[in-house]
Amino acid sequence: MPIFKFTNPLLRLKDDLLDFIYPQSCPVCKEPVSQDAKGICENCWSNLTVLPHSFCPYCKSFFEEEDSVLRHRCVSLNRLEKRRILAVRSLGTFDDYYKTLIHLLKYNQKIPLGRRLAQRLGEKVSLDSNFSNCDLVIPVSLHPARKRERGGFNQREILAEGVSKALNI
Repeated sequence: MPIFKFTNPLLRLKDDLLDFIYPQSCPVCKEPVSQDAKGICENCWSNLTVLPHSFCPYCKSFFEEEDSVLRHRCVSLNRLEKRRILAVRSLGTFDDYYKTLIHLLKYNQKIPLGRRLAQRLGEKVSLDSNFSNCDLVIPVSLHPARKRERGGFNQREILAEGVSKALNI
């Protein structure tokens, strides 16, 4: 037990020294950030645009009312029976900010950043009535060759884990 008491301050000292010698910068605004920033500065994090609601995956219209998925008549489809996916939830549009963050997660394996994105997505999904009856969250699988190429890393699993945790499933 005493080993852990000494380990944490030593690890913190190591992180502080690394920050001093090799300062990290926010990938969005290029301002200096600490190890605790989880990949992005607080200013950029708070300024990320978040989409207001879930939306129809076919016509892209937002669902703004309670249980509106069931009442939605998609202009892209003739009958409700054709709909395989009822609603989609996204944090934001794929602008330069999100593109930078997603590429950091996907190609640089910035797991703390992925967990932070997953937590925010999970919060939004848990507040959306269109997902209140979800029993399961499944990450899109990655081809085995691609997974080997990335050293077993699949960013979708991190995102799905965060949403699942927020929904308590």
